Amino acid sequence: MSADLAAGGVLVSLGGDVAVDGTPPRDGWPVTVADGPDPAVSRWLWLIKWLLVIPHVVVLFFLWCAASVLTVVAACSPMSR
Repeated sequence: MSADLAAGGVLVSLGGDVAVDGTPPRDGWPVTVADGPDPAVSRWLWLIKWLLVIPHVVVLFFLWCAASVLTVVAACSPMSR
């Protein structure tokens, strides 16, 4: 079975059934799906993605610190009693 992504792609239900364009495969079940790496993707893309994670982790760290401090301040304020 070959699925042309431009013609509708592959649909996968929660039950594990695979169909192309909503119709069951011609060869019956089970369906074998083969795939490989995309040659158009850069070999260094994984490194770029990990480098982009660093600023996000730094921002999340400061947000976590601010949330912790504000939680303590809110618990100790006279309005919380």
